[in-house]
Amino acid sequence: MKRLIVVLIGLSVLFAFTAFAQAPAPAPAKAEHHAKATHKTLSGKVTELTDTAVKVEVTVKGKAEVKEFVLEKALIGIAVGDDVTVAYQVKDAKNVAMKVVKKEAPQAAAPAVAPAPAPAPAPAPKK
Repeated sequence: MKRLIVVLIGLSVLFAFTAFAQAPAPAPAKAEHHAKATHKTLSGKVTELTDTAVKVEVTVKGKAEVKEFVLEKALIGIAVGDDVTVAYQVKDAKNVAMKVVKKEAPQAAAPAVAPAPAPAPAPAPKK
């Protein structure tokens, strides 16, 4: 009787370990990389501007190139000659501008203000 109980406990332990030894389920296949477009940024000077496109001159490896970006909406506050940073995506072999930000001219450093001298200590009371 004791042997039967020991054998049954041994078999239950054996089956318990095999349940944990199963291979994990395979991960679902990832979607194509094309589903998530990557954002790119570029900085340069505006050479041409229309309601539907902007051309920006950039310097790449010492050479000046003009890149054209399709606009989803007209730009306000940007003119030809402005330095801009363009955040864009490539869609259907076209550079589509998501955001165009005008670079502000660097402000001249303000002269350092000297700290005010510390007040003189009050005289000690006389006894």
